[in-house]
Amino acid sequence: MSTFKVYKGTDEVAGSIIAATEFNALYTNTINSTKLFEDWIKKLINMGGGVRVTYGDDDMAVSFQNNKFIATDAAGTQHELKLKGDNDDKSTKKVMMIKPGQKPELNDQYLSNIVANIKAANQPDAMAYLLGTILLRRCR
Repeated sequence: MSTFKVYKGTDEVAGSIIAATEFNALYTNTINSTKLFEDWIKKLINMGGGVRVTYGDDDMAVSFQNNKFIATDAAGTQHELKLKGDNDDKSTKKVMMIKPGQKPELNDQYLSNIVANIKAANQPDAMAYLLGTILLRRCR
C-alpha cells in the first residue's frame, strides 16, 4: 500500500511515535484539514535529527521543494505529491473511503510488522506508535 512512513534513523517505530506526537501538537478543531496534513508532513520533513519521511512501498525519499512535496525514487526521478485533507465529520453524514491502489491482503507484511513491533515494545509509547502508523497509513 502506498503510504507515508517516518523513520528516526532506521527505526520506523520511533518515527511513527514522533509522527503521532507532532500530529497531536498541530491539531485544533478549527484547522483546515489540508493545511493540517501539509503542515504535519512539512514539520516531519524539516525536523532533522535523523527523522526522515518516505512514501510508497519502495520508500521514496520525501522532500519539500519550491512549495511542492516531492518523492524521489531510487533512479532519482522526482514525483510531485498532492496532499489533500478532508474533515471526518459524523454530523454531515459524509463518509469517505480511499480505495487502495492494490488489493489489500490480510497477511500483508506491513501488518505483521506492526503487530510484531507492538508486541515487542517495552515502552509506554506503543500506543503512540500505533496512532502514528494509523494516521500515516490513512494518507493515500
